Amino acid sequence: MTEYLLDIWVPGRPVPQGSLSRNRAGVTYQKKSLVDWRNLINQAAADYTGTWFGEWAPLDEPVEVIGRFYLPRPKSATRVHPTVSPDVDKLARGLLDALAPKRNRKIADGSFLADDSRVIRLDVTKTYAHGLPGDGEVPGVRVKVRKYE
Repeated sequence: MTEYLLDIWVPGRPVPQGSLSRNRAGVTYQKKSLVDWRNLINQAAADYTGTWFGEWAPLDEPVEVIGRFYLPRPKSATRVHPTVSPDVDKLARGLLDALAPKRNRKIADGSFLADDSRVIRLDVTKTYAHGLPGDGEVPGVRVKVRKYE
């Protein structure tokens, strides 16, 4: 396997990407919390590629994406695993759209991927943040991307 071209930790409360919302006039929009979350991921990816690779052209080839989401643990949580919302597939949608934003979306400039259709393998999990040093100390997501071979 090839090495990871992207390996970032993005702290923050993960936000799922559900359906578009509508205002009273019937105009659709993305919720601000989702736009902010995707901007955090997009900016972290841009900072990483700028640091390690300088000028970056979005990947336009098959890739594998790994996403490890760490959710805030509710005070009353008795479950070991977060078998409640947000759904892991909706968390993944937000992640992939942050890595390959469309031009008309309100998101930071720059794309890590040319299009999220380039993802041919996706490995996503969600768990509770645990408060121990390392990934998952606080809510957030660990994102890794590599070329698929």
